[in-house]
Amino acid sequence: MHIKKLFFPGEFDDAYIYMQKLLLFDADGRLFFVDLDRLVYQLEGQRKSDVKSIATHLFSRNEWLSGERFTSIFANKLIHAAYINAIKHFPNQIEIDKKLIQSIGETKVTDLLDVTIYNKRVYMGTDSGTFHIDLTWNDRNIEIDQAPQKRHDAMCTQINAKYGSVSISCGDDGLFTKFDEFGFLEDENKTSHQWNEFNQGKSFKTTWLFDDLLNYTSPTEPMLLRVIRSNKTIYQDKDARTYDKVATGFDGEPENIGYLLDNIPENRFNINSPLLSLFNTFNSFYAQNQERMLFEVPIKRKSDSEELIASKSKLIFGDLSGKILDITTFKRKNINILEFYNSVKMLVDNKLYTLAEGEALSIKSYPYSKRFQNIVTIVVQEGVYVISIFDDEKIS
Repeated sequence: MHIKKLFFPGEFDDAYIYMQKLLLFDADGRLFFVDLDRLVYQLEGQRKSDVKSIATHLFSRNEWLSGERFTSIFANKLIHAAYINAIKHFPNQIEIDKKLIQSIGETKVTDLLDVTIYNKRVYMGTDSGTFHIDLTWNDRNIEIDQAPQKRHDAMCTQINAKYGSVSISCGDDGLFTKFDEFGFLEDENKTSHQWNEFNQGKSFKTTWLFDDLLNYTSPTEPMLLRVIRSNKTIYQDKDARTYDKVATGFDGEPENIGYLLDNIPENRFNINSPLLSLFNTFNSFYAQNQERMLFEVPIKRKSDSEELIASKSKLIFGDLSGKILDITTFKRKNINILEFYNSVKMLVDNKLYTLAEGEALSIKSYPYSKRFQNIVTIVVQEGVYVISIFDDEKIS
């Protein structure tokens, strides 16, 4: 396992990689960016020839580290050995000069709680509501098109955008979803600001289970919302990576799917104790019980219906010695990023690797990105880490 880091010093609240740019948000509402392609070009000019192309593979064209072509090349033992040797000699961490961080401008949106970017639009959840801002994305720079628009007044703790929809979790105020956000099914310039309120009380976060939305009404209580999607083909933006089936609404009443977790072993000292924390990926749940044991529960659908079935729970790690605050997933199924109060660790095949010490302000992975599926960004008090993960054992 190889973990290589770029560190960007500075006081930032959040960070997000999109269209080969690293966007940085500070506490005063200012927006910055780093062009990762240009940065990598400069880094390679500073490296010896034996590691010259490695920065590109790690931080700019991350998708080159996987796929059939890469596996085929690695079938040659001489090439494989030379490449692994080059990876080993590449620095484990490089601190980036602040001069390479460029200013975009003032958003005046402060007190950030979450940021996401979808279809070239930047969404910001804050203590005072949800905002979005549209940017012009050029090869060399980014420009602010207009002042941020306020979309909702309630405090927003998380934003989830996919299938042309945007969902915001607003704690005690509940869940709000905007379908067909960009008018893919109508006039693209006709963007309604009407939200569909999910009348179910609280919403701490939302995630996707297969193609349906899970609303967590508490940290360990998910409710399933069946999503209706249009079959109409929409315009495919190769840069923004929009989807061809747009979510248009929820089908029926929310479903309590707690039964899927019935086979997770209970705390042997207190059989009535609830789970400590619960998270999910596209097709699995990860649950931590009161004994700090982490279990995975794979989920599948019946072949002849939409009914969900849980496989037997699997113990992933015996004693994590701390409560998991969040799990960030990679495209690769065996890699999970675990957030604790005072550290960020990576769990791979029952082994823990420390990625960052101290409290994390933001952790993001990019499983739907074309170039950055093996990248994680972590914001800490001192700056921002861009971390590339390369597991050579999976392709050898």
